[in-house]
Amino acid sequence: MNMEGLLMAKNTQSISTEVLLQLIADPTRQEIIRILQDHDEPTLQFGELASEVTGGEATSRDDGRTRNERVRVALHHTHLPKLAQSDVIVYNRTRKTVTAGAAFDTAETLLTATESIEAEHVQESLSGDE
Repeated sequence: MNMEGLLMAKNTQSISTEVLLQLIADPTRQEIIRILQDHDEPTLQFGELASEVTGGEATSRDDGRTRNERVRVALHHTHLPKLAQSDVIVYNRTRKTVTAGAAFDTAETLLTATESIEAEHVQESLSGDE
């Protein structure tokens, strides 16, 4: 198989569990998935998503940037592109919209499962059972 065929074959494969686990390990990306899951409309505006991620907080730091501004930059340059690259979301930079992608349900299911396992582990730790 030539290099072009190999790349095309790789692009048609579904997202691996390992890649999804790496994506959902980040708390901000976990929050993005939860927000999209809980949102009534299929498309969410970027500004609304950023506001929900920050919980409406607008506290300033020494550099004068608010938490909302820092989150918006991180969403635009890091978190949304990573989720979009793995097709967990569709991020339209021109329209500034975010929608669930083809791998969203899988990522959401995995996030729910990991949260459940983590909650069980915390409960066991608190009760002294291990």
